[in-house]
Amino acid sequence: LLMMASHQQQPHQPHHQQYSFDQWSDLLAHVSSSSSSQGSSLASAITHFKSFLASYPLCFGYWLKLADLEEQYQGTTLAATATHIRATQCAPYCPEIWTNYVKHMHKSQRLDDVDDVI
Repeated sequence: LLMMASHQQQPHQPHHQQYSFDQWSDLLAHVSSSSSSQGSSLASAITHFKSFLASYPLCFGYWLKLADLEEQYQGTTLAATATHIRATQCAPYCPEIWTNYVKHMHKSQRLDDVDDVI
């Protein structure tokens, strides 16, 4: 009975909050592997990653994947930069996020902008 109750949808919760962490992981693995260079599948993957991170903001690897997807989708580093900044705000003590943020800024030749975040 407890298992059945945990699988029932709660009417007051948004749909994305009804997934368990494992269900999210499976979904994100699927959309990551199926997102090609096609705009619609990339946009869908980005939407799913953003929904996941709204519930699990401390999962640094998913922030990094989202930044990669946004750079691929937009064709520029601007959206990816915004995602890296948001990740540093959500998980300020995560060295992996900071390391990847600095690498991203160096790659995009905007290393001077790092001081604005620090």
